[in-house]
Amino acid sequence: MYYERGFTDETLNHFEVGYGLDPYMKERLFFPIRDEEGQLVGLSGRRINQEDKGPKWIHSSHLTKRNLLFHLNSAKQSAILSHTILVVEGPVDCMRAHQEGWNNVVALLGHQVSDAQTLLFMKYAREIVIGLD
Repeated sequence: MYYERGFTDETLNHFEVGYGLDPYMKERLFFPIRDEEGQLVGLSGRRINQEDKGPKWIHSSHLTKRNLLFHLNSAKQSAILSHTILVVEGPVDCMRAHQEGWNNVVALLGHQVSDAQTLLFMKYAREIVIGLD
């Protein structure tokens, strides 16, 4: 699925994308979710087969999405240097922007911006560009 969308091995490896089955035995691609220091705090899994019923995304039950930004641990240095952080909706959007050369991109893991996430943006950049679909 992701090769068909033009993702490279380099991008898939950078984001540590994995393949597996969820508790409902549906095929998913899994994305490790790390905090701003790079510690693994959970997983998000995206449905591969669009014909499968059920949620498009599942997340580790203990994951508090409103306190995290996907890819911040890798993007924060570029954000500091450029004074800008690009915010997108989810991991796939983040991967695409990164593959196109945007190293200062992070994702919300959803479509709402929390106060905690806003504080994280402001910690690393003066300008925040939000691109949600």
